[in-house]
Amino acid sequence: MEIQSLSAVTLVVADMARAVAFYDTLGLQTVHGGADEPFTSYRVGASFLNLQQGDPGDATRWGRAILHVDDVDAVWQRLDDAGWTPDAAPADADWGERYFHVRDPDGHELSFARPLPARDRPVLQVGVRAEDLHELHRLNQAEVPAVGSLDLGAFSELLDLAERTVVARLAGDVVAFMVLFLEGSTYGSPNYRWFAERLERFAYVDRVVVAPGGRRRGLGRLLYDHAVAVAADRPLTAEVNTVPRNEVSLAFHDDMGFVEVGRQVSPGGDKEVAMLSRPPQDQLTT
Repeated sequence: MEIQSLSAVTLVVADMARAVAFYDTLGLQTVHGGADEPFTSYRVGASFLNLQQGDPGDATRWGRAILHVDDVDAVWQRLDDAGWTPDAAPADADWGERYFHVRDPDGHELSFARPLPARDRPVLQVGVRAEDLHELHRLNQAEVPAVGSLDLGAFSELLDLAERTVVARLAGDVVAFMVLFLEGSTYGSPNYRWFAERLERFAYVDRVVVAPGGRRRGLGRLLYDHAVAVAADRPLTAEVNTVPRNEVSLAFHDDMGFVEVGRQVSPGGDKEVAMLSRPPQDQLTT
């Protein structure tokens, strides 16, 4: 026997009218029921999404339903316009889909996804090719002051000293990179030394740069997932500007499980950074 397709997913909802308002926003075709009925069924391609009136309990633990759509960003925008703001914007995942997650009014998690063409899938390269050095330096300098400014010679020395540099490519083009250190390095960065004085073992993200053309594609998370794997049983550390304040990066690190463990102020007092640490994966609680 071969299971060929998923016929339906049935979700228990506490308020049918509220749930129907949410799913109607997605433009699904109703084949049975409605806001005043105890059971509602929507057609989703060749399958069905059913809503059953009842007590959903802790709906956050049941898993998620994954729905393939033609335009992930259009679905996200439709939900956002209607006030059902998803947790995060659409992103391109390393498993080959563009996706986002959202919870319905009863806490059921839905994932809307679209398979990416092979040319749109990010590819990670560990190590720097000689021909990439100038492009990486250009990307670095374009992101100052979010990252430190370096001339080409100092930038090349930084990459040579690092434990590894990870480069992300889209369609062969360099669109992002991460520089990662471990404990025991002679690296003289005051921020690296701050962690070295307090931790016996750690991994340190010196910088992550994503080109404008690579943003909203999940590249930052992809690079950080790689750093988590390299860190293994070490805490993963980083710093983010608080003066001038980098709200986007602070929110990203918070979402990745980092917590603030200190502050550093530059000698001139014109720059301040939050020192952040993320515990090893096996120490994270959900």
